[in-house]
Amino acid sequence: MKGSLILILTLLICCENCYSQKNLKKNTITKVSKQKKKTPKLIIPYRPIGLINDYEKILTSKEIDNLDSIILKFEKETSIEILIISLDERFTTKEYFDSTILMVHNNWGVGKYKKNNGILIGISSELRKIRISNGDGVREKLSDEKTKIIIDEIIIPQFKENKYYLGFLNGLTEIINILK
Repeated sequence: MKGSLILILTLLICCENCYSQKNLKKNTITKVSKQKKKTPKLIIPYRPIGLINDYEKILTSKEIDNLDSIILKFEKETSIEILIISLDERFTTKEYFDSTILMVHNNWGVGKYKKNNGILIGISSELRKIRISNGDGVREKLSDEKTKIIIDEIIIPQFKENKYYLGFLNGLTEIINILK
């Protein structure tokens, strides 16, 4: 009797181990299949070509020069760096736009090293997305709430009319007024 009881217990333990191993494999396969989910290969420009990085070609060279001079003057006065980038579908997707702008902001090192005082204004007219990424050094004066108001009330109305230059100019002017 003892022998058969030990045999039954041994079989139960073996079956439990087999069941656990089967579930472990099942969970592992599930995790692997989730990892195999295709994420787009996003190309991030290695470094900025200037203060205005218009990969969508939505601005004229004269408009770029004017925005560039405004930003340079402001940087000389305050040391706050502002960059503008327009990205099309070659660089990002709608669902990855925000994280792409954050990645560009960090990879390009927008802002002074110890001050972390950079601002990156990112747009994709093609994807109908915009984001302003602020460094920690400017968040006290230019909060995310203020940034949202600038986007919603100043920039987007101009962009809806395809007046990208005016949207950037007015948004940039408001940012500069807040940070002075």
